[in-house]
Amino acid sequence: MPRQPAVERDAVFSADGRRSRTPIYDGSRLGAGAQIAGPAVIEEETTSIVIVPGWTARLDRSASYPITRAAAAVGAGAA
Repeated sequence: MPRQPAVERDAVFSADGRRSRTPIYDGSRLGAGAQIAGPAVIEEETTSIVIVPGWTARLDRSASYPITRAAAAVGAGAA
């Protein structure tokens, strides 16, 4: 379970420019296995990871963030 976001900021994830309140996580405070569902931003010392709505990042043991599409988002996009 991730710690609470450090802050929230407005961010744009859609072509219409609509802003949404987005949690901002301090990556140095997350541990292996932490999962962050989008929309969210993870701030690391040298980069920021943007997780768009419908996707989830998981911090693995090698300090990488594999990002996968949520199952519901996959089904929603199928036609």
